[in-house]
Parts: sequence; C-alpha cells; structure tokens
Amino acid sequence: MEKRKSDRLQPLVIRTMWTYQENESPGYLTNLSEKGAFLATDDPIPIGDTVNLDITLPWQIGEITLDAVVEWTSVDSQERTADHPRGVGLSFGDLPAEAGEKIEAFIHRFHELVAQLEDMPT
Repeated sequence: MEKRKSDRLQPLVIRTMWTYQENESPGYLTNLSEKGAFLATDDPIPIGDTVNLDITLPWQIGEITLDAVVEWTSVDSQERTADHPRGVGLSFGDLPAEAGEKIEAFIHRFHELVAQLEDMPT
C-alpha cells in the first residue's frame, strides 16, 4: 500500500474526456497511478460500472485510451472543497502495456520536476 501512495500524483490535474453509457464529458483526473485515478465529477456512476477515458499526458508523452472501473464514489457527499471534490475513484485493472509505459513515464517526469524544484534556492 505504501508504494501505491508514493506513486500517486496528488497535486497534478490531468484533463480527460470520459464516456459513460455513451455520454461523453470533459473532465479531469488527479491521483494518477498505474493502478487508477480519481475522476472529478458530479455525475452519479454506480460502483462496479465502467467508464472509458481518453487521456492526454503532458510533456509530449502522448495519449492513452483505457477502461476503468468505479471502486468508490463521493458524488453524494455534501462536502465539496478544493481538497475534497466530488467524484469517483477508478481502478485500471489490466492496463495495456503501452498505457502503463506512458503513465510510468509521466510519473517519472513529474518526480524529476519536483526534484528540480526542491533543489532550487529560495
């Protein structure tokens, strides 16, 4: 569990187009890892249902398309803040190899940039 937490990218927002039951919507992901992500949405999506994601990763890493399963939801929560947006927790299951490689490259690049910022004088 500890490895999963360290691989998640809490502060970074990634735009996505997502499709659920043939309805396509723009949205954003946070907490991206090779295991899953958080999709911010006010749309109620039942736990266990599948959404399709079209994700464009920054830094010219590229686009990926994959299916994700809703593992949990906070859509019904009355609390909505910048730290706790409404949405659903997604798991990716068996990631296609190319998608996994791109997510891994994205996480690696993010950590490189964080390290550079930490080394900068204040």
